Formats: sequence, C-alpha cells, structure tokens
Amino acid sequence: MRNIIKISLVLLSAAIMQSCTKVIDVKLRDADKKYVVEGILTDASGNCRVLLSKTKNFSDNNEPLGVSGAVVSIKDKTNGTVIALTELSPGVYVDASFAGIPGHSYELSIAAGGANFTAVSVMPQKIKFDSLYITKDQLFGDTRTLANVEFTDPPAFGNSYRAVQYLNGRELTNIFVTNDDYTNDKKNYAKLFIFSDDDADKAKPGDTVTVDMQCIDPVIYRYWYSLDQGATGNSQSAAPANPVSNITGGAIGYFSAHTIETKTVIVE
Repeated sequence: MRNIIKISLVLLSAAIMQSCTKVIDVKLRDADKKYVVEGILTDASGNCRVLLSKTKNFSDNNEPLGVSGAVVSIKDKTNGTVIALTELSPGVYVDASFAGIPGHSYELSIAAGGANFTAVSVMPQKIKFDSLYITKDQLFGDTRTLANVEFTDPPAFGNSYRAVQYLNGRELTNIFVTNDDYTNDKKNYAKLFIFSDDDADKAKPGDTVTVDMQCIDPVIYRYWYSLDQGATGNSQSAAPANPVSNITGGAIGYFSAHTIETKTVIVE
C-alpha cells in the first residue's frame, strides 16, 4: 500500500510540473549601434591595421558591419610622425610599410560619421621568444596535443604578454595572456590550452602550429584579460560587460602597439 501511495505521489508531482511548463517569449530590444575598433601596430612592417565596424542586433547575422569613409591616422607621440591609413576594403584601414618602435607611444585617431575616437598605446621593449614545442597532455580525460611557449621575463616589473595560435594557418579563438606579477625575472613555461571539442581545433600529426608571441601594453593586457573572464564566465560581475578598453569617445574595442615574434612547429 505504501509503495502504491509513493508511486501515486511521484506521478502527481510529475503531472503538476508538466502542467506548470510555460514557453517564455523573451523580448530582446534593439540596442543603439556602437562603433567597434580593432587597431594593431607592431614592430614589423605590414602589420599596421585598423578595423572599424558597428555593433549589430542579437537577431542579425555575424558578418561585421564595416564602416567606410573614416579618416584614420596613427601618431608617434615620441617623434611626432603622423601616418594616415588607407581604406583597403569597407572598414579595413592599413599602411603597408609603417612599423612601430619599442618604447615609443602611439596615438590612434578616428573620425567617422561625426564621431571622434582616440586611443593611446605604448609599445613595450621586445622580449625574446625562446622556444615553441609540442607536448601530449591529459585534459578532461582526453589526450590533447598542446603548444608550449618559453620566454624569460626581464628583471623589471610591468611586462605583459599575449600568444596568438594558428593551426594550419587558421587563427584559433582562445585567449592566452599573462603578465609578470608572479613570474618576474624568471623563465616562463606556458601551455596554450585549447578548450574546444571541435576536431578542427585539435592538432594532429603532420599539422602546422604557429604562434605569434606579443609583448603588449599593460592596458591591452587588461583588455584581453577582462574579455577572457567575461567569455568564460569567470567574471564576478552580476551581468556581462564590455571588456576594459583604451578607446575614448564612446567606441568599444582596443588599439594595441606591440612587438611580435613568430615561431612554427610541425606536429609529430
């Protein structure tokens, strides 16, 4: 009898829960469009590029909304040189020969649609990228092929680093940033973990792995760190927020003047 009563209660509870199920239609309001800036200047010529776009509504596709007709320039605040960038395609502004100088401060200026945006970034001194190699590691019960980078942090505090990884020429989206808060004046060994179940992101024998090692402005470190924290759910904020930006004038994004060194390895 008790078993019958228990079964009846379970069935009754299930019926009540099912009857309470309701489809909630969330009304997402269209937000005001914001300008998005992605600016890069490195110590190697051919890498000066500014991408200018606008945000889109949640229901729109993911294709960037490039902004044409902007006036874009970069000023070397250390020696006064000003370089005007040329629009290569809608929203893409470049200079094929401009290379930054470590230790110099650079200011990005953009005029678009009656709005003006500026950003300042100091190119750090270049730290040698010692080596890139591959290891086999256990990750969540699965054997993963991971890229490893080595570099030696100098004695002075305040150095920040970013690694950008490519698999067979395709840039992977994982964010790898670190600074010398706990590794100052030490040899650094960093594994570039790939938290992806997509087989296309997993390196296999014969694949080519390339890593760009960047020495970045601490302001840019905060941008990438806050972006990574928000993307992985590690942020302590109650609601998602835009990453910390060095762009003034109301746009979102970043302008990074950094050094770059590239190494490539073939997976065995």
